[in-house]
Formats: sequence, structure tokens, C-alpha cells
Amino acid sequence: MKWLINLLFGSREEPAPEPADEVMVITATPTAGIVKTLQSLGLEGDALVVAIQVVETECAKAVARARAEMNVAAARVHKPVPVTKPQVVTRRSRRPKKRNRANYMRDYRNRLKLVTHDGDAA
Repeated sequence: MKWLINLLFGSREEPAPEPADEVMVITATPTAGIVKTLQSLGLEGDALVVAIQVVETECAKAVARARAEMNVAAARVHKPVPVTKPQVVTRRSRRPKKRNRANYMRDYRNRLKLVTHDGDAA
């Protein structure tokens, strides 16, 4: 607000000298290149810190997703195969075809019912 009053009423105060540039030391980390890029784009101070926090959060989420996918893939690979009993092969004695046909026809005739015109079964 003070700058607005100075602008409107034309204060004759000399502007305060700008503070000396701060020296920023960037440690060699995986995000050092991102910090340098953001600085070259014009981000400074709090905005730079917030941007780096967002980048680190997204990287942590991506790593967590990748680990979860690896765990799922590993669980599929290491799933134990269920042990089944071997099938026992038994030999059945073959009955003659005529005997099978005879049994079928006997059962078929037993299922038949005589029905009259009235709808009553005999």
C-alpha cells in the first residue's frame, strides 16, 4: 500500500537499495536439474520451494505405483501351483452292445404310459 501512496503523491524518498543477491547452493540430487530449470524460468523463493515439493510428491506417487505393480506381478509369478492327485486309470469291462441296447429299450418302455382320449393315464 505504501508503494501506491508513493506513486500517487510522488514521494521524494529514495528507493531502498536492493539487498545483495542471495547465494543459493544446489546440492547434486536427482531434482537439481529441475531446480536449475525452474530458476531459469523465473521462479524464486517460495514459488520455487512449492514447485519442488510438488515435483517430489509426484515422483513419490509414481514410485509407490511402480512398487505396487511389481508386487502384484511378483505375486502372480510366485503363486504356488495346486497339487492334484494323479488320475487313477481303471479298466472297465466292456459289455456287449446288444446288452446296452436291451437295457435302454427296457427303461424306455417303462417310461411310456398309455393315455386315453379323456387324458387319464391307464
